[in-house]
Amino acid sequence: MHLGTNDCWQNVKISEIMKAYTKLVGQMRENNPNIIIVVAQIIPLHPDDKINYAANVNALNKELPGWAAELTTKASPIYVCDQYTGFDVDVDTYDGAHPSQTGSQKICDNWYKALVPILSGNVPEPTEIPKPTQTPEPTEIPKPTSVTAGLVLEATTSNWVVAIQWQLGLRMILIKLLQIGH
Repeated sequence: MHLGTNDCWQNVKISEIMKAYTKLVGQMRENNPNIIIVVAQIIPLHPDDKINYAANVNALNKELPGWAAELTTKASPIYVCDQYTGFDVDVDTYDGAHPSQTGSQKICDNWYKALVPILSGNVPEPTEIPKPTQTPEPTEIPKPTSVTAGLVLEATTSNWVVAIQWQLGLRMILIKLLQIGH
């Protein structure tokens, strides 16, 4: 889950965002009580100077580890993926909110680092994981006006293929996991 950016943009109270996160976890667990959940500490946001976006994003990101620890269970753990650290809103977005090619690559790299240890059966620890091959950067990045595919990244572990696709128009990440040999 990489959710909450629009809420922080619209100055929604952090407590309301956390209620929505908790509701989503409940719905996911109703569907699959053994679901593994990975939630992102969201990227920085600064589309304009109307409100203090940094304070909103930082407050949300600060809440997530404790929230995850409180709701995690042995059958359905919740892991936190740090998408914030190292992300530069001036360099890694094209408008202060939506990732540029470099921002998309950073997001994919962070999901990769978070998912590979989970899929291999290891509890994620801050370890160095080889970076996947970067997709060549286009000469011009158009601003999305409709659903447009952004970055696609595939990586293979011994038992899994992880395909990560950043959808610029929808501002979402699609992650496909395929178990090899099944």
